Amino acid sequence: MDLLEQDLPKLSTPLREVDGVWVKFEHLNPSGSVKDRVARHVLLEGLRSGRLVRGQEVVEPTSGNAGIALSFWASRLGLKAVVFMPENMSEERKMMIRGHGARLVLTPEAEGVVGAIKSSRAYAAESPKRMLFDQFDDEAGVEAQRSLGEEALRQARDAGLTHFDAVVAGGFAITTLRRASTPSSRRPARWSASSSSPRSAPRPRWRRSSITRWPSAIFRRGSATAWSRGS
Repeated sequence: MDLLEQDLPKLSTPLREVDGVWVKFEHLNPSGSVKDRVARHVLLEGLRSGRLVRGQEVVEPTSGNAGIALSFWASRLGLKAVVFMPENMSEERKMMIRGHGARLVLTPEAEGVVGAIKSSRAYAAESPKRMLFDQFDDEAGVEAQRSLGEEALRQARDAGLTHFDAVVAGGFAITTLRRASTPSSRRPARWSASSSSPRSAPRPRWRRSSITRWPSAIFRRGSATAWSRGS
């Protein structure tokens, strides 16, 4: 652990059984967002590499979770978060982002998340002192989730789980487990992975290459991540 990390909250969430299903409680992350690991990692690496300096603006397009996480970790690392989000997102998300100290810029509802992405990129390009934190086009964001996959697999093995069913809101959780489960690792004996996203959601450039290299991935509708025992 270096000086940048020593005063930061730790990231580790439990794997618990709820009504017969094992669930990874990522909502218990410090900011309350499932994107904490990504935001923390990318900002720390930016400061270590010199790409970021304290007091600099970090710009993010989001529909909620990534903006909440970025706002939380930026404020603790001496950075200024500027979050672009469609105006029709929930008031709770807006309150959390502002509560963590970020400047929230609302974009037209009709433009969706794509409008927030375009506006954030244009804003970031106006000054070299602004860094675009773009979860939709950043391989580093995917790599940052590796710790989540490794932690979940370790906890699942410790709990004696043998089957995995992942039904997720987007591509990050699937990629997390694919990256953590190399051929040499001891993954559960049988598993399937599923992904669903709104039709209007942008497709990250890494998503196709990441998922198609994982032959056990299948796709169906769903909205949660879970482990389960099987016979």
